[in-house]
Amino acid sequence: MKHTFNQEHIIGMFCVALGGLVLFLTRNFPAGQGNVQISGPAFFPNVLAIVLIIVGIFEGLTGSIRDEGDFASIGAIWRGMKKPEFINILLLVALFLFYIFFVELLGFIITTFIFLFIVMWRLGVPLIKNILYSAIFLVVIFLIFGKLFTVSLPSGILF
Repeated sequence: MKHTFNQEHIIGMFCVALGGLVLFLTRNFPAGQGNVQISGPAFFPNVLAIVLIIVGIFEGLTGSIRDEGDFASIGAIWRGMKKPEFINILLLVALFLFYIFFVELLGFIITTFIFLFIVMWRLGVPLIKNILYSAIFLVVIFLIFGKLFTVSLPSGILF
């Protein structure tokens, strides 16, 4: 049986590498209450990283048992990168980076509204509904985290 390098291998390696990177970056996070590691700030990212590594290994193994004729060429990967689904993923990554870098400067309200508006616009929500839904989601998120859980949300340039 001839083994070929296919899309599942690429996805699996990416997931394992990303999970490993998260585990590496969170190794120096502070411990939780009473030095209990499970409740610290690294708990949730580490759980997601471990799940990502497991899924990546599974995806790589799945790629090894596929039919021989079904492999990814450079041209097929390039054509896949031009699809709207891939562009949506790139847009989400760009929006997350925008959010991370500008939430302190612009504040939670402005940054979250921009994020929600662009995501819903890309999903095809009409303009008036988009503005209305973005505002409603923003208020709900603000009330839950800012008021109910008393999380200090960045105020940015508004206040």
